[in-house]
Amino acid sequence: MAVQSDFRIIAVNEYIGTDPSALNTDFPFVGENSSVKHFQIDGVPVDDAYLLISHSRFRLTWHAVKINNRDLPWIEIFPSQEASTNMAIIPAGFLARGLNTLQIAVRGAAVIVYHDVVHWREHEARTQPPIHPIESTVT
Repeated sequence: MAVQSDFRIIAVNEYIGTDPSALNTDFPFVGENSSVKHFQIDGVPVDDAYLLISHSRFRLTWHAVKINNRDLPWIEIFPSQEASTNMAIIPAGFLARGLNTLQIAVRGAAVIVYHDVVHWREHEARTQPPIHPIESTVT
């Protein structure tokens, strides 16, 4: 069975944290947890995947990222004075074929999360029979 890679760009655009006055922004303040974001995986995920988180500057905070309601281990997002992008590994077994969810929690001041990208490898989802090459009819 062939393996291919795929990804989803997930727009978050939310101001997450415990202090609604920490940043001057027009993004909606949603409290300590982002809204739950949904994304579809058509094939069967294999191996580790990864997550890119694009966010605003922030001070010392504690973050948790949940995939399918499970906390990702090893996530480290370092304080930044500028907007940046961080990457985290999604261990094998966190993603599933079908509908998946992502949610970000912030315990501390606040951060604006702009976009997340989830990238994975999967066994191809076969929705059609395989295409076979046309056999030559020349004799």
